[in-house]
Amino acid sequence: MVVPIADAYYEANNPKKAGKEKSLMCRTAKRMKRNYERRKQKLRKSIAGIGTGKTARNQRKEKAEREETQRNLHIHVLLTMRPLTENWEWGANRGVSNNL
Repeated sequence: MVVPIADAYYEANNPKKAGKEKSLMCRTAKRMKRNYERRKQKLRKSIAGIGTGKTARNQRKEKAEREETQRNLHIHVLLTMRPLTENWEWGANRGVSNNL
């Protein structure tokens, strides 16, 4: 692993503080990974019903809780499925389902 010179200097001069920050970053990364996996499972479950005429609507936004420099990870999935007629034209709308 390549460590930037500034980070190596900081860790050498502030070992306790650097250790706490690394621990916090690891916990944050683990929490973000858990949230990502949960969201991915929920998204798959939502999309699974689309073939039966279900409308999937999913939105997830994660804002930085502690640092403004943290990336703003989010997902927007909006799908509308309408039946096709035998002439390959859009059929009547079946209604809206918001059961996520």
